[in-house]
Amino acid sequence: MNVREHKIVITGTMGAGKTTAIRQISDHPPLLTDVANTRRDESDKATTTAAFDFGELDLGDGEVLRIYGTPGQERFDFMWPIVARGALGIVFLLDLSREDPVADLERYFSAFGKQLGETPSVLALNKLDAVEAAPVALFQQYLEGRGLSWPIIPTDVREREHVLDLMEVVLSLNESLLTEES
Repeated sequence: MNVREHKIVITGTMGAGKTTAIRQISDHPPLLTDVANTRRDESDKATTTAAFDFGELDLGDGEVLRIYGTPGQERFDFMWPIVARGALGIVFLLDLSREDPVADLERYFSAFGKQLGETPSVLALNKLDAVEAAPVALFQQYLEGRGLSWPIIPTDVREREHVLDLMEVVLSLNESLLTEES
């Protein structure tokens, strides 16, 4: 049987929930490249991703979803577009508990450059308990100002179903794009 592989990348700041999301949906224990976190001023967690995280989800019928999580620290920003090469979609995961999630998103937009317009993407808003209401309108306006029309999805990456929903949206966006091209 031929296996069809699909690649989705999850990117976001350190502590946004990328590793947690991959752990929630991977059929096997994910490959993690965690190292000691020397930047406790950015995120108060013991470890951080240095290269990428990797997990797999069997979609059935010989199809496998490979999920990659980028490192979150800016010193590893050279890895972000490298990990995203060949991806059929990118999930930009924002940590709403951070001081300025819009500025965080801007840094990722700068790093990903032209991949933004070429790769179907989703903006996922995580850590919703940090704000009174998910600021969907704020991010909608931000994206529109950059000529982008992406789904914005409030989520909780600790919930398997939420992460599966994100993957389904990205797969659907890619399928729609392929249908338009043919």
